[in-house]
This record gives sequence, C-alpha cells and structure tokens, in this order.
Amino acid sequence: MDGSQQKIIVSNYLAWPNALTISYVTKELFWADAHQDYIACSDLDGNNIKKIKTRDSSPRHLHHIFAITVFEDHLYWTDWELKGVLKAEKYTGKNVQTIFHTTNRPMDIHVHHPYRQLPCESPPFPPYLL
Repeated sequence: MDGSQQKIIVSNYLAWPNALTISYVTKELFWADAHQDYIACSDLDGNNIKKIKTRDSSPRHLHHIFAITVFEDHLYWTDWELKGVLKAEKYTGKNVQTIFHTTNRPMDIHVHHPYRQLPCESPPFPPYLL
C-alpha cells in the first residue's frame, strides 16, 4: 500500500480515468474514462479488456462519468453533466436507467453489502483504546 511495488494494469485508451471499482466475486476491474466517455472491464491483471458502453453507443447516458461501482448484475455510475446516478447491465450496458437526479454533481457511489466486500478479521484493539 506504500506504492513501492506498483504495477501498471491498464495503460491503453486512457485520458481521464475518473472511476474504478473491483468486483471481488468475479475478480474483475471496472472503470470509466470521463474524457473518452466509455465504461470498460478487464480481469484483475488488466487482460481481456472489454468496452461495455461508449458515448457513441449511448449518447444520452454517458456525458461525464465521475464514479462507478458494481453489484450483482448491474453497474452504477454518477454523471456530472446529467447530475444523477444511472445503472445498466454490467456486461452489455443495456437497459440504462436513471435512478436518482440531484441538483449537484454526485462525487462518489458505493454499494454496502456483504457480497460486495470480502470478510476479514479486524485486529484486536490495543488495551489503551478499550
């Protein structure tokens, strides 16, 4: 976590990679580029890259993606120009729905669910904190 053993995973076709999330269940990376207006995925090593949705394929739904998350069969993302949260099928990008509108630019999005995060044990609290 200190950056001493960093490894470039994805380097092609990136301009403004604003959004990044991991699917622990399927062992995949999902990201979006706000300049090139696309959503893509790959395996955890950056191989098998697949563009899921592009502005060309969906001009009404991709304007300025800022954050992204994945849960079960759907991708969820925030869009600064649309000022909302949208969702679509995670591998096809189909059936896009706006699920929330706001007056501000939504900065981030997270799904909190046991399937979304691998279980781990917390270290014990030091005695002086108890």
